[in-house]
Amino acid sequence: MITSFTEITCIISFQILFVLSIVAYEGLSLEGYVFPFWSEVVGWMVTGSSLICIPAYMIYSFIVTPGSLQQVSRCNS
Repeated sequence: MITSFTEITCIISFQILFVLSIVAYEGLSLEGYVFPFWSEVVGWMVTGSSLICIPAYMIYSFIVTPGSLQQVSRCNS
């Protein structure tokens, strides 16, 4: 449960930064060379393969922990 002003500020700031980074995204270039689109896709796939473990484990934890969703979320926080 979000209870403090600091937590709310952090969450809103992160969401704003995330949205702005997507809106202002430009292709990758280095010293005048523009990398092809497929190389950016491969890079994001490698990054995503590491990041997907965090929410995947959270979902797994909710599934295997006995009790209702409310009890499980209270126990894991």
